[in-house]
Amino acid sequence: MAVRAHIVLLSSRGYSASQIAKIHDVTGPMVYKWFDRFDEEGPSGLYDRDRDGRPKKITDEVEEEIERLLEGDPTEEGENAIRWTTGRIAEHLDRELGANVHPETVRDAPGRLEYSWTRPRRELPPTDPEAYRKRLAAIVEAVAEADEETSVLVEDETILGAVSSASAHVATRGGAAGRQSPRGKR
Repeated sequence: MAVRAHIVLLSSRGYSASQIAKIHDVTGPMVYKWFDRFDEEGPSGLYDRDRDGRPKKITDEVEEEIERLLEGDPTEEGENAIRWTTGRIAEHLDRELGANVHPETVRDAPGRLEYSWTRPRRELPPTDPEAYRKRLAAIVEAVAEADEETSVLVEDETILGAVSSASAHVATRGGAAGRQSPRGKR
């Protein structure tokens, strides 16, 4: 609004349309547009006019469905999951309502509904030290009894404490764990 008013003010002070266009780095037709609007409507013509804009991607019906889903359990909707994700909600909306909505669009809806997305915090159950020692001894015994041709698979080495959780999931280019094991071998 201030630039538009300044355009009109400069014109009243004798500046040409091309000079004004240079000062404000706009086109000549843009300068004439604001002259005409001011001449026709006065100062109120310098304000932005209402525009339709892009239609909402998420209609009230879709937003109500998202709220209903967030209140419920995904398994009740036939999902093989215990938590809703933006992707699952977008697929559900497409399948059930024919609303083709991108997961990123779904991500914004809970904020309007006074919900927030959070990541689940997983906690390991407390471990009984004696049960842990017995389990570790049984694994060590089973590995010791295996012959050279046997492959030993461990479901999660982090339980044994032999490999830290970070290095259990990150490997170097050669494929070996990125950190030394407690025995000093890779």
